[in-house]
Amino acid sequence: MRSLTNRGATLVELTVALSLSAVMAVFLLGEAARPQRVVQEMAVRSAGFSTLETAAQVFQGELGGADPGDLLTATPDRVVYRATRATGTSCGLSSDGVRLIQAEFRGLRVPVPGRDSLALPVRDTPSTWRMDYRPITGPLRSEVCPDGSAGLVIPATPGAAVAGVPLRVFEVMELRFYPSGGSWWLGARSVSAGENIQPVAGPFGSDGFLLELLDADGTATVDPTQARLVRARLATESGDGQALGGSTRTFSRRDSLTILVRLGSGQT
Repeated sequence: MRSLTNRGATLVELTVALSLSAVMAVFLLGEAARPQRVVQEMAVRSAGFSTLETAAQVFQGELGGADPGDLLTATPDRVVYRATRATGTSCGLSSDGVRLIQAEFRGLRVPVPGRDSLALPVRDTPSTWRMDYRPITGPLRSEVCPDGSAGLVIPATPGAAVAGVPLRVFEVMELRFYPSGGSWWLGARSVSAGENIQPVAGPFGSDGFLLELLDADGTATVDPTQARLVRARLATESGDGQALGGSTRTFSRRDSLTILVRLGSGQT
């Protein structure tokens, strides 16, 4: 009589063994894929947060430097505005432009003729002032102020200038949400320079953006001249319909952010 340890395996035993092996293989493959799924889900979430952070920085950097009255056009998906590129203080007129105090000039870049303009207050009467806008016509150059201090001249179209008043260098810019490649993007362009729109943040969902103007009381307004705040509601949709880690499970995430920019403050 044969020992039990030497008998052959039956068909039933082989079938059970193969079935158990298949189950274990599926389990182990799933466990092996789990870290990949986690990494992919984290990447999707990080991309959504990064998109919203970039959009917030763009709105704050661009509109926070605009003064009340610098908004030219605003719709739920588009805003056109005067974007500050430099600031300074006037020390009077030059032969072909406005002279300013060199020590008080601060800018993101050098003023560009044909792209930038000057905004400075001028006096209509002894008690009334208005903003005057003048295209810049030539490159920045050095010239001494009347008191002998170092100065700069920004060549511009003729007009009056009062010493000691603040001035700004600006260009007309546009921020706009637009469709491209099946997604929506926040884009920017220089209207003054006639540029084409370029993406700066995205993608967003088709219903993932809304621009609103608020007056000094926080009430919604459609009049750009009355706007004191700009509110942008943004939402991203990430990972929709994507199978992660080789599995059939899909991952979808929607992140949102409301940005509130006070004009002229540089703050949200």
